[in-house]
Amino acid sequence: MAKINAYTIGYSHSFGIAGRMASLALLAPYADANPTGNVEGNRGLAYRAGLGDVRSRFVVILLGGPALTPEQFARYSLGTSLGASLSVVAPTGQYVPPRLINVGANRWAFHPHIGLSQPIGNWFVKTTAGVWVFTD
Repeated sequence: MAKINAYTIGYSHSFGIAGRMASLALLAPYADANPTGNVEGNRGLAYRAGLGDVRSRFVVILLGGPALTPEQFARYSLGTSLGASLSVVAPTGQYVPPRLINVGANRWAFHPHIGLSQPIGNWFVKTTAGVWVFTD
């Protein structure tokens, strides 16, 4: 059993790049946890608190979704759009090797992702594909 409190602070900024809508986001988590349980028949408890692994994400719309002013956006008619993103998790969180439970993961993680959206009447059909890649 575990009581876990997680807090985050983040920043996101949308902008135009080569006439396309793009965004960049950063997220810094903090965790406070009191896990208890049995490990190899021994009951134990731990207290962990500290900064988690910092995350960043870059997104760009490759087809459709041009960079627009608020006035242009109000008049824009949605069509087919194709977007791509890359999320990166950096091993910046608190990590102590001998501990079974840590706030940070002590490894890099990368998440390339692509998505396609097609409006059909009042509905949208969306399909996405992505994969997580982790270092040791």
